[in-house]
Amino acid sequence: DQPVDMWWLAGVGGLAMVAVPAAGGLMVDTEAGQYLAPNALGSVLAVASIIAVHVYVPKVKARAKSAAEAPDRALRTADEAAAKSDDAPPPAEAGRAARCARAWLPVRRAWAPLAYYCGLSFATIYYDECLPLWAVAPRAAGGLAQSAEFVGALLSVSGVSLAAFQFVGLPMLSRRGYSSTRILHICTGVAAVVYASTPLLSLVADNEAALATLLALHLSIQKAVVSACYTTIFVVTNNSVV
Repeated sequence: DQPVDMWWLAGVGGLAMVAVPAAGGLMVDTEAGQYLAPNALGSVLAVASIIAVHVYVPKVKARAKSAAEAPDRALRTADEAAAKSDDAPPPAEAGRAARCARAWLPVRRAWAPLAYYCGLSFATIYYDECLPLWAVAPRAAGGLAQSAEFVGALLSVSGVSLAAFQFVGLPMLSRRGYSSTRILHICTGVAAVVYASTPLLSLVADNEAALATLLALHLSIQKAVVSACYTTIFVVTNNSVV
């Protein structure tokens, strides 16, 4: 059930990607320079999120307390083991080693998934920041000279594809026997092709209809496969440390 739960989480995020850009676009008055309404909405949603976390956090507190006590249990275990061995290091040193290893370092088999997650986050954040700027930049600067409303519509369309892929595509692949690792490999390859081909969209910049269609398709694929990468790497990382 773990992958299914992760797919639902990412799918709900895709639904938010549909609603938020649409709401922001409707609430912004670009001619009057009024951007207060969407920012106020974001503040309200942030406060609501904090309240929701505090409502549901008690169950997590008990686990956090148990996790906080784990190094102390490891310290006592190490001290007892050291006391029984004549050639073991002093109890204090053994305890400190156990505490440091547990507090700072992940298990060795988790290093590769964590390194992948770091690279994925870097590439995704970089792309998500650069693409809107490139889309609205003037042609003289190498951009596509599109409006902010157009970019918002693209984000909403990509949110639909993200949710559809998470709710339908990934479960379908899972039923066909694709493991989380295999899905991760496939989606990583597709994402690499999408990122590398992005500059080619400028070749159709003079054709508004073709540009809008290709941008929507391009961004939809990017959001779908990257969300799948995030979902599966979370599962792989979690399985590597359990």
